[in-house]
Amino acid sequence: MDTKSKLILRDNETYLLETLQVEVILPRLYEKNVISEDDRDRIKAECTPRDRISKLLSIIKRKPNVYRKLLEVLEAEGCQHVTEKLETTVIDEERLRKELNSDEDFVKEQLLLLFRESEGEQVRYTTLEDDIRHEICLHGKEFRPEKELLKRIVQETFPMVKCNTRNEKHGIVFVFINLTRKSSYDDFSGASIAPCGGDENVIATEFAKEKILHLFQECKESEVEFSTLETTVKEQIVSKGKPFRVETIPIKRIVQKLFPNVVYKEARRGKKKIHVFKNLARRDRDSEDSDENGGACSLSDKVDRAMEKSPQPEKTRLHLLNVNELCQFLEPRFRQDNIDLLALEMFAKNDISGHVFKHFQMEDLTVITDLSYGQKKSILILKEKLLVEEEALPTRTPGPEIRDKTTPKIRESFRKFDTSAGVLGSYRKGAILSTDVNRVHNLIEPVHRFVNLPEDGSQTIACWLANETIAFAVACMNDRTNGTVHFGVKDVSDNNQLKGEIVGISTDRNICNETIKRFLREKMFEDQIEIAWKCIRPPEFIHVAESGKNIARCVVEIDVIPHAALLEDDAIFVKTNVAGTIKPILYRFKEGSVIPEKQNEEQQRQYMRIKRKLHDHRKKQEDKPKHQKAQQNLRQMFLNIFSCGESKLRAETYPVIFIGECDENAKKEITENCFEFVQLLQPYAVFDFNSSTKPGSLHHYMEETKEQALKIVTTDNFDKESEENKKDVEKHGRLMDDLRNSYMQTWVFANGYDRMRRDHMGPLDWKQKRSQGFKEALRYCYIDIPTGRAIAFFLLLSKNYDVMLEAAEDVLSKFHGQWILFAPSEDIANNWVSELIRRNSVDENIINERCIIGMPWKQVNEMIQQVVGPLQDSACQIPLGNGGYCSLRNRVRNELCDLDILSHQECDNSDILKDKILTEKHYREVQEKFYHGDDPSWWNYWYKEDHVCRRSQHDSLMKCVRNALQGQKSDEDKVPVVTLIHQPGSGGTTTARQILWDLRREYRCCVARIITDQTCDQIVELRNYEESGSPRPPLVLLDNCDEEILVNLQSYLQRRAREASIRSDEPIDTFCVLLVCSRRTRLPRNYIKEQTVLIRQELDTQELDWFKKKAGVLKNRFEKDEGIDPKLLISFNILKENFNFSYIQSTVKQFVDGIDSKEEKDLLLYLSLINTFDIDFQPLPISAFDALMEVKGGKSKVLSYGLALQHRFQESERQWQTQLSNELMVLLNISARSGQGSNLKALSIVSPLFASEIFKYLQENSHRSISSTLLQFLESRVFNRQNRSVDQVIRIVNDLLMKREVLENGKKEKFSRLITEVLQKEDSEKAVQTLQKGFTITDDPRIIQHIARLYIHCKNWEKATEFAIKATQIKPNNSYFWDTYGQIFKTQLFEKYKTCMLADDTLSVDDTCDIIKVAMKGIEKFHREQIESEHDKHASQNDAGYFGEVRLIILLVKILQCSPFEDSMLHTYIVDGKFQPPEFASINHESREVLKRLHGYTETAMRKMEEKSAQLRGTSSINIVRDKHVYLEELASLQESVDNIFGEKSDEVPAHLSRIESADFRRRRVRRLGGRSLTTLLRIRRKIGDNVRVLDIMFDHLMKNASSCPEPFDIIILISVSIVRRIIYQKESVTSKLPQILGLTKQLYDVECSSKSGHVYMEIFLFLMMFHWPTENRKDKDLCPIGTLRDAMGRWKLAFLKKHPRQRDDRNPHRQKEATLFFLGKDITSDEIVYYEELHSRHNAVYFNRDQIWEGRNVVNKLKRLEGTLVDDGLEVLINIETRSGNIETLLVPTSMPIGRRSLWQKRVYFYLGFTWAGPKAFDVSSDDRRNLLGKLDTHDETIRHSRPRQPLLDPTTRIDEIRHQLKKIEKLKAKKRRHPKQDQEISHEEELKAELNDLFQRMQDVW
Repeated sequence: MDTKSKLILRDNETYLLETLQVEVILPRLYEKNVISEDDRDRIKAECTPRDRISKLLSIIKRKPNVYRKLLEVLEAEGCQHVTEKLETTVIDEERLRKELNSDEDFVKEQLLLLFRESEGEQVRYTTLEDDIRHEICLHGKEFRPEKELLKRIVQETFPMVKCNTRNEKHGIVFVFINLTRKSSYDDFSGASIAPCGGDENVIATEFAKEKILHLFQECKESEVEFSTLETTVKEQIVSKGKPFRVETIPIKRIVQKLFPNVVYKEARRGKKKIHVFKNLARRDRDSEDSDENGGACSLSDKVDRAMEKSPQPEKTRLHLLNVNELCQFLEPRFRQDNIDLLALEMFAKNDISGHVFKHFQMEDLTVITDLSYGQKKSILILKEKLLVEEEALPTRTPGPEIRDKTTPKIRESFRKFDTSAGVLGSYRKGAILSTDVNRVHNLIEPVHRFVNLPEDGSQTIACWLANETIAFAVACMNDRTNGTVHFGVKDVSDNNQLKGEIVGISTDRNICNETIKRFLREKMFEDQIEIAWKCIRPPEFIHVAESGKNIARCVVEIDVIPHAALLEDDAIFVKTNVAGTIKPILYRFKEGSVIPEKQNEEQQRQYMRIKRKLHDHRKKQEDKPKHQKAQQNLRQMFLNIFSCGESKLRAETYPVIFIGECDENAKKEITENCFEFVQLLQPYAVFDFNSSTKPGSLHHYMEETKEQALKIVTTDNFDKESEENKKDVEKHGRLMDDLRNSYMQTWVFANGYDRMRRDHMGPLDWKQKRSQGFKEALRYCYIDIPTGRAIAFFLLLSKNYDVMLEAAEDVLSKFHGQWILFAPSEDIANNWVSELIRRNSVDENIINERCIIGMPWKQVNEMIQQVVGPLQDSACQIPLGNGGYCSLRNRVRNELCDLDILSHQECDNSDILKDKILTEKHYREVQEKFYHGDDPSWWNYWYKEDHVCRRSQHDSLMKCVRNALQGQKSDEDKVPVVTLIHQPGSGGTTTARQILWDLRREYRCCVARIITDQTCDQIVELRNYEESGSPRPPLVLLDNCDEEILVNLQSYLQRRAREASIRSDEPIDTFCVLLVCSRRTRLPRNYIKEQTVLIRQELDTQELDWFKKKAGVLKNRFEKDEGIDPKLLISFNILKENFNFSYIQSTVKQFVDGIDSKEEKDLLLYLSLINTFDIDFQPLPISAFDALMEVKGGKSKVLSYGLALQHRFQESERQWQTQLSNELMVLLNISARSGQGSNLKALSIVSPLFASEIFKYLQENSHRSISSTLLQFLESRVFNRQNRSVDQVIRIVNDLLMKREVLENGKKEKFSRLITEVLQKEDSEKAVQTLQKGFTITDDPRIIQHIARLYIHCKNWEKATEFAIKATQIKPNNSYFWDTYGQIFKTQLFEKYKTCMLADDTLSVDDTCDIIKVAMKGIEKFHREQIESEHDKHASQNDAGYFGEVRLIILLVKILQCSPFEDSMLHTYIVDGKFQPPEFASINHESREVLKRLHGYTETAMRKMEEKSAQLRGTSSINIVRDKHVYLEELASLQESVDNIFGEKSDEVPAHLSRIESADFRRRRVRRLGGRSLTTLLRIRRKIGDNVRVLDIMFDHLMKNASSCPEPFDIIILISVSIVRRIIYQKESVTSKLPQILGLTKQLYDVECSSKSGHVYMEIFLFLMMFHWPTENRKDKDLCPIGTLRDAMGRWKLAFLKKHPRQRDDRNPHRQKEATLFFLGKDITSDEIVYYEELHSRHNAVYFNRDQIWEGRNVVNKLKRLEGTLVDDGLEVLINIETRSGNIETLLVPTSMPIGRRSLWQKRVYFYLGFTWAGPKAFDVSSDDRRNLLGKLDTHDETIRHSRPRQPLLDPTTRIDEIRHQLKKIEKLKAKKRRHPKQDQEISHEEELKAELNDLFQRMQDVW
């Protein structure tokens, strides 16, 4: 009807309702085709005339060209008054125009929404018209555009579109050219969906799409030929009887649209070109669903119902056939298709079974047969045909269906009515939906209908779904009830409930939506389409989750809401074709069910009579006030559980998070940062039941988006019976240790891990294979977390939590009452809650209190941020070597978890600074915390000197650090150490951190939180991060670090520095600088090492003034009520009072007396005890004292996390730390600590000075001793629990018992501070009792060692031996335990020595034998110590075994001087192996053998120590822990003692000695004079100065030996003496003093080559190389052949490594660099040999400033610059040497350090040749020959450092002997009756000598 006519009817509608007689005109309207038969039936079905007229007007308004016919009918039926009324109605032109424009604008709007211009595309007019009419109906429009009008509107809307016609088999079709539809569906066909009976291409395309989606899938590297896929589609069309032509279906476009990763390309098969789909594969039928209800299969794939009911013969399954069966099966098919049977013979020959044939490709056929391409192609076509036939077979296994009826079905919750499926997420396959509403109820509560796929294949899924939807929706609308139809749910209802099992269907959303729209248009009457569309909600597609299936399934749910305002009292009819005639059918629900039922005529009449009542009832129900569930305060519920009801978390908490699998909604929220709270909580561990690490998973979010450093473990890692733990039995233990010591977040994959190809498991498999590992992981958490401090978070991200539900039972049993659950909706949580209640895992009331359900993840995130605190700004900017800055990625910063890295913009960008009020508040808070006793934060430095007073030593420390950073340290360490030693409370840590703060813009600075085996790698990574050139060395602060750990760290860094030198183009001066901050009670007063700064408990005037001024500021602030009372700022006041002891005493008394609680006093007592005697002053975890603290009244405090019910919460106690008294809080410092958990806190006394005074005061008041207090603490309830907090206390107790304090002289106390105090104030038994109790607590065998040492101290040798044996049995490879064992016997000898020296008694023969026996036992233990030390490559060198052995032998010999044997005889007996006087026959054989071996033992041990000290540079431990000069002087003192004992005192050789004996005598004499080795001779050169008489004496002795019966020792020392003489007399060459030097060196080397002795003198190779190295000046000399030198270099290296086995492994961090003594020089008069000290311009200048020496005048003028080629990647220099005969020989010489400059590789270089103890090496390798420096003076500032003069450590035994003789003389003088005055004067010195003797004994005991 045209617009004007509709307006006329609209204006006269009331008139017509009152006057029109519809019964009269209705037959004629039908005759004139104004209305159809179904229109007439619907009109007549209305009950009242008014309703019938209204229905008539509604229908005809939508009919085209009916207005004039209506007037004619009215005229014919005698209704002229009506006709006249209508014709006289005037419609205003403006109104008409607006109405027309409005309609046209609507059409244009819809065109733009539905279509777009596209060149070359076409859309039929009928298709476009149909779409527009459909939209008009949906929007309730009555406008019907005519053809020409629609064409005009299209061309106006799309200027490029043209109108044209084309011929088709049905006739001429009108099309729009250059136009296409926007919808995704029409991309396949170029047109929209046509009505039924229209364009067949659309239906064919839909069919093909379904079949391709069902039969194929994406698969990387696979291919499907286009012809194969086309054939498959064709066979599907034929098998289903469809009238489609495959040629008209756009297969290529369909595949590319369905599978985005599939590529259509050309390929070759032999010489033929074909087209293939790459990354596409046919689905494996074995894995497809065979559910008897249809599952994901389309209707067309199902077997006919009759076929299923009747028995069918069993068909053949290809994959089940063996080779013979396959050939038999294929033979008739091959004959039928004319395929050569030769192929079957090849199948049999190549063992082609059915399974293999099923996966055949063209390439496979090419390999096994020689058939033509056509024959091969026929085989493949037949294979595809067989697979299609097999697909149609029923897949159900014959036999009865077996189900485990004991296993309950999973319950699912309905999606909330009329809401998006996004909240629900997904359903699970096989789960049950149930409801008690199984019939029409109260109209508002929705009815549910479960519909599964029918078993016939007459329709596609989309058409079937649309048909069912129309029927259900119309029934809902007519019965006026809300309803939901669920497609893909199998009805399994029983008598009581309506139940549906989730099955799922496979359908396309777009096709489904479009088909429903099309069916609405086709099935509904035009006047009711709009109503139906508004009542029917869009389909909701809910994913069906099924493990291990690739087919996408979903449940399609459609809600129907028949609002009363929309329907009023209309009856909704559906068009139905009855015998070729369209009839209106009315649907209602069958009585007592929810099945739509067609109504007969009588039922329709009854309905028309009651529909008004239904409408009124519906409206009444809608108008009823809705009952709303009482809104729970979810935030308060969470606070009650998590933080005891407080808005901020104050308690130390260990969250353990359990995460289920994600659905699409959760993945979206993860990407939207709704899960930041997982990072904020700092969980102890996360158990992830999602095996995926792909984008969308929470793991990916944490690791990639939030850049967290995660420690990944799986349940298999925890399971001791897993394969990996069975292969390596120690792996499980290492994992446990690693987890305890790691600062990284632990992330446990509890059900598979895709990166390790460990698949997700179902509940049954998980319980059998992974549950044990999960339980072990859970048990570890339960044990390690302090009791009552854990809280388990269950995060339900979807309904896929079956496995986590199984695990939840174990979690709830472990963490009873300590859990909380989060779920975004009840739909997700319902099954979880009901299952836990059903399993009796938790009480129903408790579960309601602890489940936070319905809070979106975004709100959860915001809520936890408010409670825990927002994420801190983690942006970190660090300096670059080129002066710029770079951003350190968060992930890298988190991975470097051992280091607290300082940003150069630290604190600058904080949000606090944006608010002035917040800034002022923050200023006061951080200042007051620091002044009270907290460690300084970086904020204290940001506020500059307003917070921190710089100590006067700051500048000195800064100078040392800068020198180290700039490579100006005195030695050549690439990892220099700067040491700050400070007394407790003096501000040492604050000063050290100030250095880092001041240098943060120039260097990368960090504080080592902890030192682990990863710390070295992390420092290196920080150094190299984003550095392209030469990185600056990082500065690392180590605060109170254990010495051994520090030594190992520096050793590892030194090794990494050497490795970096190989790769670096530039020399690396400093690799890293360690700033070591060490706390000591007593500081050295005199000598300290270089690069060391001391800070004492003493302020200078300027510092005191600063504190006084600051105190005035704090007082003024307090008086203005803007701050706390300055009296409470303990640490500040200590400094302000300049460590005044009286202030400390009075303050302690004041506050301690104010504490009344016994628990608080006990806590204070234990803390003060530990902090007093713990050298490192470590804080203790708060949670460790949970068991100790009690509520008044004696009831233990319950540390549960609140009770959710408010009244219970109000009665509950807070955490005990929040209830401490104010007096106690003043004395305590509560600080944050690192670890895995939230709000981790630690306790300590505010200051070490206060700790000692508090303990002293409490001790005096309680009259308790130190030992009894410690024993009381160790027996307290603290240690009844086992967790990581208690473990930390145990570690501190361990330090308390064992860690020894460093004395002023750099040595350590004998025992720890606590044990020393117990020994002094109590007794040794108490000390032993304390240590034994400590061992039962700590289980550390080192405490057993300390007990043995304590018994040694008490001279209880039996007990000492007992505990030493225990220690060595526990750890037999510990060299230090064996040292303690050896010390027992050495100390026994020392005590015997003292007795002998003081008593002057003569030992009996038996006593002598006993002493020798004791000595031998000690020697055996020291030998074992030496063996274990040499084999331990991971620890620093332990030389105590060598020192102990030599000292024990010295003591033994000194004691034997009091034996019955004369000294001279004893000396001869020991040094002369053949000397057997009869006097020694009185002692047993074993003793005599021991005495004969003493000299050999001593020489071996001394030689080992001498070679280590001489041939290797100082060890890390020497450089850091103690001054290396002390080590060398102790060694020199020991040498002196040994030489005095075993050496000869006279130069005269006794005449009675044989020639050999005389030679031995001379050797002993040479050794006593200092001629033990080249190194000792070089050392004594400094002592003797220019006095070479000693050298001459040695030279004469050695020359005599060389001419009589020489040994290698004689020749070596002879040459060494000559070299030292040459150094002293620079003009006297070695050859002038020793002309036969070349022959002697050759002789030495020849003897060594033929010798089978185990010991090798390194001097042999050194001298051979030094004197035989070919030069221009040596051409005329009788030098060794080059081959001999080459061979000697190889032998030398092997001998060196054998002597020093630790040097073999380049990766060994304790590997040392070999020393270099000599270089090849120019001066002929000096034998072309230069001693390294001669390169300095000043005498005795030992050290020089790194590589600058090579440019010095002495070096350039004295050393010979050689030429060679740099090879082997900068590790060796190839030297060409011209022999005397003119031949060219080559030698390879290693470089002294790797040459990283690649520009020098394979090129000519110049170098200096140095002779190290491991062989010759090339030094200063460069392209510069240094000729330009010849003759020039030094231009650089050469910093010469002189060794400080030190008091030499003399042999104390010599002086003891002297005093002993003097005391003997005094005793004789005292016996005389008459003495002259001189004798009386001698007697008067007796007491003085005795005091000196005791002092010497004490010194010996301290040193030895």
